Amino acid sequence: MDTIQKVFKKLSIFLVFAMVIGLMTPGVVLAKKKDYKVYVDYSDGLVMVYKGEKYGVVNKKGKIIIPIVNQEVIREFDNLEYTYKDNFFVKKGGKWGLVNKQNKTLIKLQYDDIARYGEKHYLVRKKDKWGDVYYGIIKSNNKAVLPIKYSDIGELHGGWAPVKKGKKYGFINDKIKTIIKPQYDSVSTYTYEGYASVEKSGHYGIINKKNKVIIPFEYDYISEMYFDGGYIIASKSGKVGIIDTKNKVIIPFEYDDIGRVDPETGFIGAIKSDKYGYINKENKVVIPFEYEGGMKFTEGLAGVCKDGKWGFINKDNEVIIPFDYDDAWGFSEGLAKVKKADKYGFIDKTGKVIVPFEYDEATSFSDGSAYVEKGEKKGTIDKNGVFTPYED
Repeated sequence: MDTIQKVFKKLSIFLVFAMVIGLMTPGVVLAKKKDYKVYVDYSDGLVMVYKGEKYGVVNKKGKIIIPIVNQEVIREFDNLEYTYKDNFFVKKGGKWGLVNKQNKTLIKLQYDDIARYGEKHYLVRKKDKWGDVYYGIIKSNNKAVLPIKYSDIGELHGGWAPVKKGKKYGFINDKIKTIIKPQYDSVSTYTYEGYASVEKSGHYGIINKKNKVIIPFEYDYISEMYFDGGYIIASKSGKVGIIDTKNKVIIPFEYDDIGRVDPETGFIGAIKSDKYGYINKENKVVIPFEYEGGMKFTEGLAGVCKDGKWGFINKDNEVIIPFDYDDAWGFSEGLAKVKKADKYGFIDKTGKVIVPFEYDEATSFSDGSAYVEKGEKKGTIDKNGVFTPYED
């Protein structure tokens, strides 16, 4: 299940983004005139600063509005409106709380973690005297709307979220009301179109927000609710197949593993008798089960593995790029990341090496560039292989 740490990760992403902006704004000049340094300039009159290992907030004139005495400061971010609020999460003495830009305490510093939750609530975490961790949800006036008695609280998706109390899971809605009391042994981390896969007494089924059973509890496992055109991946008696939302079998339970429907080709990657191949939605084999591994088609080609090496085929199973690589990733923006002799490079759809095999780490291309690492050097490359290092 998604927990408060996942929420903090999202906040950290926004924080890093804000830091980058701050390096280019007038706040840097402001900080040089004082005995503190800029950490984040939000470009709206508020600047997070630090002195040693303590953090606070000043305005554009350099006046301290939140004292520089905190272990950490994170500005509240509204994920729904995608904008910063005028409040700050602050940590002091190992405890978190919330203050506004006038440094008025909105939520007393008493929690081990705190983050915004949904439209107007906050997810908090606290340890009891035995060291056990519990979660709850509060309002900005510190009033609990969900007691701090839950061992996990997931993120809201589609108006509801899974919660765990004791050893059982249930659901709350976006009004933070319990709509399904904790009663299941496990639940899907992601809910889709008002449905969730749940486990009870060792078997999986699907329920809706009213706790009505949509798919009976007769499966060994149901995937994380990927409704690809109404298709659901499930397993039964040790084999994997696909059912629809009416519990009709679309792909028989005869495979060792099976993937999602490929939106580009309509093919479904599957494993049978330890070999990888492709079928269509009518369960007809479109590419024989003759490979050791494979991936979905991207930009007309799919990476497949044979005799320990990777190459690329088209949807007619013609080998377009020979099996020369130790590993491979799908094509993105006309180039594919491939690995050879423990180094990464990039090839085009003819197999021509565009970026030499000289990088220790790399990501696929996105928006015209790819992140790479070479020794201690980190940066990006363009499609011509021109390296731009990150500044220290």
